[in-house]
Amino acid sequence: LQGLKSGSDLLKLGINEDNRPLLLQGWKTLEKNQVRIYDLVMDMLSYSKEREPSLEETDLTAVANDVIELLEGRAKELNIKIEKKYDPQWKPWQADAEGLHKALLNIVSNAVDALQETPDAKVTISTLLENNGRWAQLVVQDNGPGIPPEIQANIFKPFVSTKGSKGTGLGLAVSRKIMREHGGDVILHSSVGHGAKFILRLPLPASDAAGQRRTMLIDESPAGA
Repeated sequence: LQGLKSGSDLLKLGINEDNRPLLLQGWKTLEKNQVRIYDLVMDMLSYSKEREPSLEETDLTAVANDVIELLEGRAKELNIKIEKKYDPQWKPWQADAEGLHKALLNIVSNAVDALQETPDAKVTISTLLENNGRWAQLVVQDNGPGIPPEIQANIFKPFVSTKGSKGTGLGLAVSRKIMREHGGDVILHSSVGHGAKFILRLPLPASDAAGQRRTMLIDESPAGA
């Protein structure tokens, strides 16, 4: 809110003085802080509201591509490479597309933030089926500084942030809440100096899981079997 006030003051000054640079500076300040307020409000709503996932046929690779598209510009500015590795066996199944998009966006955004001081920085987004075909994974892995154990213990708690005043401390809590609403979870693997890996696990509905297992068995059978 203070940022909005500062931006408004700059706009008013720019209008009074007919000063285009001041107008542009004021607009940029307003725009930046509107985004911050929007993110904070949406995270608070997502965390506080109990809801059932709105299930629809969802292609998680399309969800991942949408997230990458949103963050590609900022990643390029910071010289961060975003790489994707998708399991070719994946097919659409029932899930809450909007919720999964939010959960993944929060985690990939955090990875980009964590890599700002990392040389040859890279974020890899992978999709895969676990061996039994009953669970799907969206994996976000970075080659950043890693997360110390003492921070890992509390990182999914609401209002805990490693970004200081820049973070709301709700992003990871919201992501875990969304995945648990689906019957899944978010799992963290990290050690200092070796980056961080966040695994978003999603259970497949029984019918989808059976179909995925049949596909895997056919694909893995010897030719002519």
